[in-house]
Amino acid sequence: MRIVHFTRSFSPLSQTFIYDYITELERQGTESIVVTLKRENEAERPFGAVEVVSLPARWHPTWLRQRLRARGRHAADPEIDVTWSVRRKALAERIGELQPDLVHAHFGPSGVHLLPLTEELGIPLVVTFYGHDASRLLRDPTWVERYRASWSRFARVTVLSEAMREVIVGSGCPPWKCVVVRVAKRLPDYRFSPPTHPVRRFVSVGRLVEKKGHMDVLRAMRALRSSSADISLTIIGEGPLRGELERSIEEWDLQDRVTLSGPRSHAQVVDAMYEADAFVLASRTSPDGDQEGTPVVLLEAQAMGLPCVSTRHSGIPEQIPSSSHWLLAEEGDWAGIAERMQALAACTVDQLQSIARAGRLQVEQEYNLVTEVGKLRALYADVVERVASDRPG
Repeated sequence: MRIVHFTRSFSPLSQTFIYDYITELERQGTESIVVTLKRENEAERPFGAVEVVSLPARWHPTWLRQRLRARGRHAADPEIDVTWSVRRKALAERIGELQPDLVHAHFGPSGVHLLPLTEELGIPLVVTFYGHDASRLLRDPTWVERYRASWSRFARVTVLSEAMREVIVGSGCPPWKCVVVRVAKRLPDYRFSPPTHPVRRFVSVGRLVEKKGHMDVLRAMRALRSSSADISLTIIGEGPLRGELERSIEEWDLQDRVTLSGPRSHAQVVDAMYEADAFVLASRTSPDGDQEGTPVVLLEAQAMGLPCVSTRHSGIPEQIPSSSHWLLAEEGDWAGIAERMQALAACTVDQLQSIARAGRLQVEQEYNLVTEVGKLRALYADVVERVASDRPG
């Protein structure tokens, strides 16, 4: 099979999961070609079969026509809606030339906009939902209607968790069409290093945005200041909330125990996680409804042997072994997060090693990249076989 993967950008720092899917598909023998509008981090993620579709200059008459058409019309996602027709022609030409057996669109909006194109080309379309496309956009009536008009026309829909599947099926997707294929990790890439001393150094990784809950962790650190003076926290990531976080660190006098390290490459993130004693991620629903899917960093942390404090948010409880659910607070509950960080810091080394082993086993059994990509290949084969059987002759 030849699969064309479409993603608007390949591959931002925060999107290791799509790169992992595609490289493992190639390793297992499925030809994969990425078609994208922008390429990022090529040195760190050197996949060879990437086609960047060029677009007309911003002053081109086609752009002007699309802007005029967009006036007075509600645009659920202006970045997509205003320019999509310009992109669509170039994408149709390139995808048609590649003659794939199937197109896999990554993120719901890309699937919606690619659908007329793939129908014209007679190519089945599989769409994967990852997070905001199955949460924030479902609060927008325009996107609710666009999804409703697309469910029956998508060949398959994949989601990251049972929690997300429930949301997508509840939005109108036929249950038989919606399949859980988890974001997963290639386990040999992560050396298991169980704890050898009590927890003192926490690390958190994620963009500095509302849904990552970094402010809740800062509030937890403020609460821990008097009772746990030796607990420290490093936050890795960049984003629009950096200024607010910096001000809070200064206002709450946390400079000696909280470090904002800024963005890092994936290799640098892994190194920083190996240097830490435990991981914390206080994910929460942002005011606009945006939610996580299944945070990849929780898988990486557990694969390495880091005990994890997190929240009962979206698919996170599925990622954490049931024996460690006592380390999950309710989203937004900074006091509960502080209690769990303190309880983890009070654990013996034997207790920490038991937590670490359970976490590694959870990733090995439920989030193994080889297994999950095998599911994806089987799904592709089923779709292609059904399409072939439906063709005359």
